[in-house]
Amino acid sequence: MARVSSVSDIKKALKARETTLIPANKKTEFILLAASKLPATVFAAGATSAIVTAGATTAVTAAVALTSTQIWVLVATVALISIIGMLRAHHATIGAEKAPDGTWRFGVVYSDMK
Repeated sequence: MARVSSVSDIKKALKARETTLIPANKKTEFILLAASKLPATVFAAGATSAIVTAGATTAVTAAVALTSTQIWVLVATVALISIIGMLRAHHATIGAEKAPDGTWRFGVVYSDMK
């Protein structure tokens, strides 16, 4: 379990193969929420930078629909593009679960985990 407060923290947690990410602030929560909405096309072997950018934009748009703020849309898109590379390198996906108290928990699944 890793408490993350920045894109750098998220990348470090992925590198350390953490399976649970807990956001320390709303910005990180939003970025992780967007990461949980990434379409499968960004993980395809032949995904171009245009496909990755389009996927990140789609994911951020989906995350905006689940939140009440749109302040971090541009920041989240850029941050998400940088995280996609780490997710692809570690064959990982992020899932989101909203707790009854309204907080989000994010689980990371690595495809090579047994």
